[in-house]
Amino acid sequence: MSSMLKDKQIPLIYLLLTVAALIAFWQVNQCDFINYDDPLYITDNIHVKSGITIGSIRWAFTTGHSANWHPLTWMSHMLDVQLFGLKPRWHHLINLLFHSTNTLLLFFVYHRMTKAPWKSAFLAALFALHPLHVESVAWVAERKDVLSTFFWMLTIGAYIHYVEHRTEDGRRRTEDVEKWTGILRIPSSVICYSAVLIFFVLGLMAKPMLVSLPFVLLFLDYWPLQRFEPKKAARQTSTQASRQEAGTGEPGAGSAKQTTSRAQKPLSANKRKSRKKLTDLRIAPHSVLVTPEVFNPGPQSSVLSFQSSALCSWKGSRFLRLQRSHV
Repeated sequence: MSSMLKDKQIPLIYLLLTVAALIAFWQVNQCDFINYDDPLYITDNIHVKSGITIGSIRWAFTTGHSANWHPLTWMSHMLDVQLFGLKPRWHHLINLLFHSTNTLLLFFVYHRMTKAPWKSAFLAALFALHPLHVESVAWVAERKDVLSTFFWMLTIGAYIHYVEHRTEDGRRRTEDVEKWTGILRIPSSVICYSAVLIFFVLGLMAKPMLVSLPFVLLFLDYWPLQRFEPKKAARQTSTQASRQEAGTGEPGAGSAKQTTSRAQKPLSANKRKSRKKLTDLRIAPHSVLVTPEVFNPGPQSSVLSFQSSALCSWKGSRFLRLQRSHV
């Protein structure tokens, strides 16, 4: 039952986000062009008003008009004029379409990374309804903003797909390592990463502000993708192994040390036996025959051997003096 609810809540979230964005900005279809930058970008720009032509595309890639190089933004305005003419309603609605799509992409990206649907939905709703986005949606000249955001989200989505399909050692799974493309065999990881680069370049062509996107990907590697955690754990394991080797003097010495300690356990019994015999000798020195076997506790304890030898000498000399006195 819970799995069925989870399967249904994702389409419901997509629907709610779309409706929220459209309701909040639907009134832009009644707006007109304004005198601020719209003449430079659309109404008074002869290259844009000519629509999609070879000359206009060449101009879009070579011009620095309006102090910006964004050929993809120019071509999107040209396509709008080609399809809708200079009717402002449709230009505004295209901006709203991009904004709604960006909202859904934002939810998709964060839900894919965090696996938390409602938290991701809240973040996407905040993005969709925030007043700061009114300028980007309701101002036709700000097409570069919504268009670059579209490719920003696509780049992050492609990057997540690239990360998810790599194993811990940085290579693709063995069952999906390679795909055939014509006569060339191209690794799938190359295909995924190429998509990241293509979307990133298209975003730069829409608005140069996307130059900061690689740094955002690095932050995503730290959280929530946590790509640095396996390397950190591997470094900790390597450091612990190095410390163990340094403490024992050589690799594998720890296990040898444990084996040696196990082998020395029977010797401790010999040590206790020797001490017991020494105690008996100390109690009844005249009734114990002192022999080298009694006071030979083994090479495992040099201190005990020295004490045993000294005691033997002292007891032996005393025994001889007693025997002479009796004689």
